[in-house]
Amino acid sequence: MRKNNDFQAGSEKDNSFSDALSSALGIDKVKDSTFFSIDDCLEKSVSGLVEIYFEKKGRNGKIATLVDFNKMDGGDLFSMAKSLKKLCGVGGSLNGSVLLLQGDVRNKSEAFLSDLGLKTKRIGG
Repeated sequence: MRKNNDFQAGSEKDNSFSDALSSALGIDKVKDSTFFSIDDCLEKSVSGLVEIYFEKKGRNGKIATLVDFNKMDGGDLFSMAKSLKKLCGVGGSLNGSVLLLQGDVRNKSEAFLSDLGLKTKRIGG
């Protein structure tokens, strides 16, 4: 049996599934794919020191960048971590106040955090 691949998506106005989902979630209009931006991170005033370092230990020789927000005051860590991962184009996880980013992205993360007005400190090599 052969599949018929003549499916064509309708316009956004005709998408009943999207309308049902947005009404169930209580969302007036669904945003585009950019969920978090720098403006979301700057809603609250942030200050303090952020430590950036990398390590290979315990990761099969793969490099991971760690961003430590322990000495930071204010700000939403979850949205900041989301936007930082998206900017660097890598995966990662937020455990408590330490963000683990896959790969060596210290330069990008340091530039992003300094744009937010945070002081950054590189620890290690």
